[in-house]
Amino acid sequence: MKRVLTMVLVAALACRAAVGFAEGAGTGTDDDREDSFAPFQVGLAPGIALPRGRGEAAVSVGLLGSGTESISGFQGGGIFSVAKDVRGIQGAGLLGVVREDLRGIQGTGFVGVAGDVQGLQGAGAVAVAQDVEGAQVSGLFSVGRDVRGYQGSQILNVARDVRGVQASGALNVAGEVRGIQLGLVNVAKSVDGAQIGLVNYAADGIHSLGVAWEPATSYLYAYWQSGVPRLYTRWSVGAPADEGGGNFSGTVASFGVGSRRSIAVLDIDADLAIESSVGRLSPGRVEASEDRGDDHGRRYSPGSIPRPYPSLRAEASLPIAGVIRAFGGVKADIDIGALGDRVPESLKAGWCWKGSAWGGDFAVWPKLFLGLKI
Repeated sequence: MKRVLTMVLVAALACRAAVGFAEGAGTGTDDDREDSFAPFQVGLAPGIALPRGRGEAAVSVGLLGSGTESISGFQGGGIFSVAKDVRGIQGAGLLGVVREDLRGIQGTGFVGVAGDVQGLQGAGAVAVAQDVEGAQVSGLFSVGRDVRGYQGSQILNVARDVRGVQASGALNVAGEVRGIQLGLVNVAKSVDGAQIGLVNYAADGIHSLGVAWEPATSYLYAYWQSGVPRLYTRWSVGAPADEGGGNFSGTVASFGVGSRRSIAVLDIDADLAIESSVGRLSPGRVEASEDRGDDHGRRYSPGSIPRPYPSLRAEASLPIAGVIRAFGGVKADIDIGALGDRVPESLKAGWCWKGSAWGGDFAVWPKLFLGLKI
C-alpha cells in the first residue's frame, strides 16, 4: 500500500511539475491558474488536492474524497466527491455532489445531490436534483423539481413536474404529470396520462363515494372510485341489506380498474374487478386442533380460504343536484370452470348465461343496480 501511495504522489507531483513548466514558471495570475486544466488530480484529504488550485480536471480521484471545480472525464472518491460541473462520470462511496450541472452519470453509495441533470443520477439511498432530463433512481427516496424521463425509488418519489414515468414501491407525489405514475399510492395535482396503483388520487381527476342497490340479490354496495378518466381504481364492499345480528357471512369485497368516457353531462364507466367473499366464518368453517383440544389451535378449513372470481361492471351516471349524481348499470359475476365454483350462492340470482371459450366453460350472472354518488 505504501508503495502504491508513493507512486501516486510521485505521479501527481510529476504531473503538476509538467503542467507548471508548460504554463511557464512564475507567470500568470491567480485567476489564470484557477481556469487552467489538469489532466490528473489526486485528492489527499478533504479540501487538499494535487495539483492545487486547478479549475478543471479530466480525472480526479481520492482515497477519502475528491473536490474540484469542473470534471471533464471521471471523478471518484472513497467517501465523497464534490464538483461544480461534471461532464462525464462522478462516483463516490457515500456522498456525491454536483453543485450546478451534471452531464453524464452520478453514482453514489448513499446520497447523490445535483443541480441540473442530463443523463443518469443514481444513489443507494437518496437522490436529490433540481431539473432531470434522463433518469433519477435511488434505493429509498428520489426528489426532483422538473423530471423529463424517469424517476424511480423503492419508497418515495417527489417531483413538481413529471414528463414521463414516476415509479416507486410505495408512494409517488407530484404536481403535474404528463405520463404515468406507478406505485402502491399515487398522488398528483393534475394528470394527463394514467395512475397505476392500489390507491390513486388526482385533484383534477375522479374521486367519488357511492352506494348501489342490487334488487335481484338485495345486496347493498358501498364503493370508492379514484384516479383519472383514462384509468381509475374502484374499491367496493357489499352485503345483503337484510343481514343483521353481527352475521356478515355474505359480505364480499372487490378491487378493480376501469375507464370513463363522458358525453355532455353523461359519464359512462366500465371496469373489471376481482371479487371475493370476506364474510365472518360460520362455525362449520372453523376446526379445532385435534392434538391440542382447544380453541388456540383453530385453523381455516379449505372452504373458508378466499376464492376470488372476476366481476364486470358498466354504469352510466347523470347529475341530479349539486355534486350528487344518480347512476345505474349492470354488474356481472363470473364463474370460470377451471377455477371451480367461486361465486357465492347469494349472488347467483336471476338469469344465468353459460358458455365456453378458449377450451373452458364459464357461467355469468348479470344483475341490474341503481345508486347515488358524490
